[in-house]
Amino acid sequence: MADILNINNKSVCWVEKLTVPDILFFLIHSCFADIKVNYDQNQVRPSARKFLRLLEKLRIGDCFCAVKLSLHGVDREGFALFYKVNNDIEGCIEDFFARHISRESKRFKDMLKSYLAGYIIGKFTFIAMVDHEIYSKKLPEGQGNLIHLSRSPFNHLIRNYYSDREFTVSMPFLSLSGLTFYLRPFFYLAGVLLCKIFSFKVRNNITDIKPAVWVEYSPGYLHSFWVDHIKSGDFDIVYYIDRPDTPTTKEITDEIEGRGLKWVDAHPLSVLKMGRLRWSVIMEMFKKLFHVYLSKPVWLGIFRYEHYYLSVAYEAIFSRHKVKVLLQHQEALWKQESQALAIERSGGIMVGYHWSVYAFCLVPAHFFPQHVYFVWGKYMGELLSKKGSACRYVLPSGIWIVPGDKGHQAGDLFSDNVNFIITVFDDSVSYNVFQSPGSLADFYLRILSIAENNPRFGCIIKSKNPLDRVLMSIPSGKEIKKRAEALRIQKRLTILDSSVSPVVAATHSDLSVGYSVNSACTISAIICGSAAICWDCAGFRKHPFYKHSDQKLVFSTLDELEEAILKFSRGDKTIGDYSRWKKCINHFEDVAGINRIAGFLTDYMKENMSTGKPEHSLDFAVKKYLNENKVGDDFYEHEDIWNSEIFTECQAGMNVK
Repeated sequence: MADILNINNKSVCWVEKLTVPDILFFLIHSCFADIKVNYDQNQVRPSARKFLRLLEKLRIGDCFCAVKLSLHGVDREGFALFYKVNNDIEGCIEDFFARHISRESKRFKDMLKSYLAGYIIGKFTFIAMVDHEIYSKKLPEGQGNLIHLSRSPFNHLIRNYYSDREFTVSMPFLSLSGLTFYLRPFFYLAGVLLCKIFSFKVRNNITDIKPAVWVEYSPGYLHSFWVDHIKSGDFDIVYYIDRPDTPTTKEITDEIEGRGLKWVDAHPLSVLKMGRLRWSVIMEMFKKLFHVYLSKPVWLGIFRYEHYYLSVAYEAIFSRHKVKVLLQHQEALWKQESQALAIERSGGIMVGYHWSVYAFCLVPAHFFPQHVYFVWGKYMGELLSKKGSACRYVLPSGIWIVPGDKGHQAGDLFSDNVNFIITVFDDSVSYNVFQSPGSLADFYLRILSIAENNPRFGCIIKSKNPLDRVLMSIPSGKEIKKRAEALRIQKRLTILDSSVSPVVAATHSDLSVGYSVNSACTISAIICGSAAICWDCAGFRKHPFYKHSDQKLVFSTLDELEEAILKFSRGDKTIGDYSRWKKCINHFEDVAGINRIAGFLTDYMKENMSTGKPEHSLDFAVKKYLNENKVGDDFYEHEDIWNSEIFTECQAGMNVK
């Protein structure tokens, strides 16, 4: 059911996720009022889609209209809509904090902000897309527009935030799927009791417990690049496998064991079994359960309960398995704080690092509770500072992505008449993120046209995902594939596997060209010393590159991008020149970050095992790192790389209405 009080006789209802109950309600209401129901064509329940087809056959329900929404676009000031989503989320959450939890610690607020942002980003994205649709199509504005959100415990926050806007936020009265959220504490408690009463073996290959570094497993080992650079038999390196998208399969465990390393299944039930919680702790969980549903709001009580449950479970695990360092890679996961608190209480530290160049700003869900966080350079360090990161130490490591083997030479890939080669990098797209399938299609069509019109040009395509799959999901995919194949037959185009490093791909070319403000381009330019340019399809005008009006790295239109490619091919080497950004992106201007991070981890582990004092060991390892790597005040001096008044407002979470 919908909130009938918010629907008047001249309403346009924008429905986030269309369900059968929604259809029934709006269908009945349309008999008594002049309403139009616009629903997101990408978020329709299968049962609702079948029901709509039935209504169409019966020639009723003409008030329903599927709309094609997109977050790809700019607002009224010419900035990416993604900025608006972030700004509104920040404003909504900060407004709640000011009203209800002003006395809580910053650490708790940061964790809660990450938690809330993860739940509400989809809803703020939907509202931003609707607002943009109304504005761009010049549709009637005002209170006649009703935003109908799917049920969520956090809809009242959103409704309050938009209370004085030109549209009204509504929601269903009841949703069975939402009930599971309110029963979550009982599920946790049932899991604890299940693992306490019944016995089962936790899958792992740990034969004897030694002091250890635990690192979250993720496919490809991108996040554990330093593992092979630590030579010590005094402590273990253990992969803990806990991600929902990474089951503990024999293929994965064989791969880990093939590298001579340890592993443990750390999915939810295994976590509880490994912790072996004492009955006294379980009784405390029972006591806290009664306070949950007396909390106002109830969801906040559930959040506190989940944080408590996770922190005590992980503390028991880390203590029992002598974990001294924990590395976890899910940047927007609030549960990092539960783990950070647990490792801190059990006598260890949490360490983190980033693996891409942030193109715009840190989103509200990004959360950095690590005791030590390694950044490539001041570019990321200053961004963390603006975010107000809780990291105790931020240390520069330099880039740790190594160039690798070039493989085939360019002459093996192209015909003799090709003497100018561009490497093309794309990125992931979706209708509800800042990069759309349509804009990616436009990008590829333009690149192919440039190659077709310039016979001496060769083109390397290095897609982030398998290209065949990408082309199946974007407009004009068949045409792009046909034209690319024609160039490939002429030996003027080659497609690299998506698993190939962008650095390796860039070594073959004269110029790298990126779709959106692309990390692959920046990394390739910094490491290889080559030129790289990007098409800023989303409108990331708050990017540091725009601080310099004469920058020739990022271009706002495809026409400007094409002109830059042609000028570079004729000898204009000012285009794609990263020299002024090289040090602030890669502090040490080398690729030795692997050795530095491995050295720090080794120093900390040895000192911790020697003294048993985690605080002392942390300070010791940091001081040694700063001295050995000659990190001076220049890294910590604030230069305002991210210089923009609007950007500052965005990051401060101003409640702009």
